[in-house]
Amino acid sequence: STQSTGGTMLSACRVFVRRAHVLKGEFGKPIAINVGDYAEMERSFSSEDVESFAKLSGDHNPIHLSDDAAAKFKFGRRIVHGIVTGSLFGTIFGTQVPGSIYVNQTFSFRAPVFLDEKVRARVEVINVREAKRLVVCKTTCHKLDGTLVVEGEACVLVPNLIQTPQ
Repeated sequence: STQSTGGTMLSACRVFVRRAHVLKGEFGKPIAINVGDYAEMERSFSSEDVESFAKLSGDHNPIHLSDDAAAKFKFGRRIVHGIVTGSLFGTIFGTQVPGSIYVNQTFSFRAPVFLDEKVRARVEVINVREAKRLVVCKTTCHKLDGTLVVEGEACVLVPNLIQTPQ
C-alpha cells in the first residue's frame, strides 16, 4: 500500500498526488512534467450522479436508471455509465495540470462500476514531447479491490510545459 504525499478535497472525491516528481501545477505557471509522474483520485458515483448524467447526455439506458430493468441484465443491478467513470481522468488533468487541453483519449471498459462503489483513477506520464508541449499518459481506473474497470491512454497539450534538465 502506498501513502499519500499530498492531496486536496474536490467536492465528493479525493485527489492523491504520489510521485517520483509532483504532477501538480498552477494555472498559467510553468510546469516540468517527467515520465513516471502520476496522480490519482478516488470517487464513487451516486444514483443522483448517474441520473444527472443521463439527463445531460440523453443516455437513458435502463441498466443505468432502473433497478427493475437492471436486475434482468448480466450484472444484476444498476451500473454507472462507463464514460462517467472515464471522466475522472479529465478531472485529474484539470485539477493537477490546470490549463491542459485534451488532445485525445482512448477507453477500454473492463468491468462494471456499481452505484456508490468507490474507484481509484490514475494517470501516469509515459511520454513527454517537450517541443510540441504534449504529454502522453497511461490512464487506469480500478475498484478498491484491484479490479480493473477502465484503461486507456490520453494525450494532453500543456501550454506552460517547460523543458527539464537532461
